[in-house]
Amino acid sequence: GDLAVSRAIGDREYKAAFGQGSYDSWTSTAPFPYPSNHSGLFNGDLIISTPDIKCFEVFGDENVLLLACDGLWDVLDADEAVRLTRKLIFERGLTARESAQRLAELAGHL
Repeated sequence: GDLAVSRAIGDREYKAAFGQGSYDSWTSTAPFPYPSNHSGLFNGDLIISTPDIKCFEVFGDENVLLLACDGLWDVLDADEAVRLTRKLIFERGLTARESAQRLAELAGHL
């Protein structure tokens, strides 16, 4: 939806400085379902484009490196995604490209 695209692009209705003149408190034009006791004011940006980055050492005995975006991680956790990828490649004999297509199709249906 809106939030995944906004993280990548940075839609203005989720940014504090757009049309507000200040970073203090601001209201968004985004359609939020506010709780009844919420003032509708925000402080700072609601969505940032800074990615989550993890660094780790690769030893050469790994058999899968799975890079994906929110579209997959919103519906599958990392363990399940890797398990499915290994099954598609090593048990069913699919290529990496075919496995990626299957994961994308699965994510689209969940």
